[in-house]
Amino acid sequence: MFYPIGILKHFIAKRAMAKSLKDEATEDFLEILLDLMKLTFLIDEGYRQDLKDFIGSYRFKDKDGKVNVLVKFHDGKMEISEDPVPEPNVMVTFKDSNALRRFLLSCKKDILNVILNNEIQVTGNFNYLYKFGFMANHPIQPLLNLENELT
Repeated sequence: MFYPIGILKHFIAKRAMAKSLKDEATEDFLEILLDLMKLTFLIDEGYRQDLKDFIGSYRFKDKDGKVNVLVKFHDGKMEISEDPVPEPNVMVTFKDSNALRRFLLSCKKDILNVILNNEIQVTGNFNYLYKFGFMANHPIQPLLNLENELT
């Protein structure tokens, strides 16, 4: 088919804008999730007790390098930054925001399937990865249960 140049430019611009919004949504999603975890850490004594003696570091990044977040747990605290760390306990590189959401927010975890489908790449200790999955789901579990009941 033949498309006039103006229409092609329009579609290319829309595609670039959609990709930009998707990248921004991924970063916002991760930031909101981590902020929610931090808030839960501050107000939920049980959550805080589960993490009291936990020491670990996580790096989450996307394949394009636009998202690069470090989460550290130590001394009973949770810190979020973009500072580099030589070797985090776990580094998770995800294909896109949907892969990250499926990985972190699924009630029926299937980490192996997400990895086999090349949606995420994991470097480091998988035990830390499972621990983070628990920590990420704890503050939003009631919402996830409600969503699963409705679908």
